[in-house]
Amino acid sequence: MYDLAPIRDTGLNNALKLTSAEVAALSPLRLPAVHKRLDIAYGTAELPAQVFDSIKLHEMRAAAGAPGKLFPIEGADHFSILSELRRPDGALVDIARKLVG
Repeated sequence: MYDLAPIRDTGLNNALKLTSAEVAALSPLRLPAVHKRLDIAYGTAELPAQVFDSIKLHEMRAAAGAPGKLFPIEGADHFSILSELRRPDGALVDIARKLVG
């Protein structure tokens, strides 16, 4: 999640108790782009809002000239995507290998 504001309208915020200041300070979509490489992977089976946030963050960073690539992981969601790190032939393992060269 790259924008925490929607969480404030859910029951999850009963535990988190996010303030407006925390949402602003902790949401990458609300902050200036850091000009260090950031590759963003997301599962194509994620909730639409989470897919949108991933794409939006990548686009925001690209518009600011910040380096990084966007990697949609076919059929994955925020639970199953971790299996891509467990398998030697997993998509995220391949991305990490290319990242470190």
